[in-house]
Amino acid sequence: MIDINVVPHYSGEGLNFLVNWPGFLIFAPAIWGYGYNAEINTQVNITRLSDSSSKQISIPTKFTFRQAEIDRTWTEVGWLEFGVIPLIGGIVFIQYDPDVTDEFITKVSPYYGPYVARKILEAL
Repeated sequence: MIDINVVPHYSGEGLNFLVNWPGFLIFAPAIWGYGYNAEINTQVNITRLSDSSSKQISIPTKFTFRQAEIDRTWTEVGWLEFGVIPLIGGIVFIQYDPDVTDEFITKVSPYYGPYVARKILEAL
């Protein structure tokens, strides 16, 4: 029997501030997007039914990715005033944007699943 527990932790990069301010001057939010990290810790408990012996393995993975979305890149309107909007947005946008989670999962799943399966097979 195999029990798999997946614990993701998502975070934004501190450099997102610089992407937003003064990056808005060169349209950095739209060009490069904001940086995010995903640390996925997969805990696997393998139990042999024949003798009830068990083995636990941990499979840590770390992903870094960038994404630009209009709900954040709109702060480039700082061109129209004195840069206050990008400055405040830069502080707020250091945090992770939960809107990108679905797309991240969709793009990473074809690689993450086989990787975890391979690690489980190695442990068997």
